[in-house]
Amino acid sequence: MNSRLLLLTVVLSAVSGCGSNSPTSQQNPAGVSTDISQPSPPNEAQAAGATQGSGPLILRGHTDSALDLCFNPQNPTQLASAGYEGKFRLWDTTTGRETRYSSPLDDIVSGVAFSLDGNRLATSIYDGTVKIWNVSTVQEQTSLRGHDGKVTGCVFHPTENRLASSGEDGTIRIWRLTNEPTPSAIAP
Repeated sequence: MNSRLLLLTVVLSAVSGCGSNSPTSQQNPAGVSTDISQPSPPNEAQAAGATQGSGPLILRGHTDSALDLCFNPQNPTQLASAGYEGKFRLWDTTTGRETRYSSPLDDIVSGVAFSLDGNRLATSIYDGTVKIWNVSTVQEQTSLRGHDGKVTGCVFHPTENRLASSGEDGTIRIWRLTNEPTPSAIAP
């Protein structure tokens, strides 16, 4: 197996798998605005507009800026969010409830991306890693290290078992994900 890493040097401020990396207010594909920057009081999701025509559904839980969003391609009511406070969160957009969240990570979570099958979630983290999580258990499956500095975004390939990550080091790294304990870096 070829273990070389394809490095593409690019000038980027940020690359994201699904969102825009802008904090607080986003629009999902259905055009519904979401504000996910504040802790969630009980039952606020229903009061904020969980029914059609009563205004936007407001999701609250992050204690600081939300930096990226991504819908699960196999479960379109599940939304993942990346947080400046060092956590990612999973949401049920029909109820507005947070369904799972990560333990605090070592640094800012800058991006989130679901795999095509919806069973894995990748997170880009400012500590220089990309972590891949089991969506059902929120357990870390693997950690990818290679960027010199902050990882600013990540995205799964739409048809192959690959993941791309971008960093403040001006590179994009493309990883082949395998069933081996550590995914290998590749060159096509």
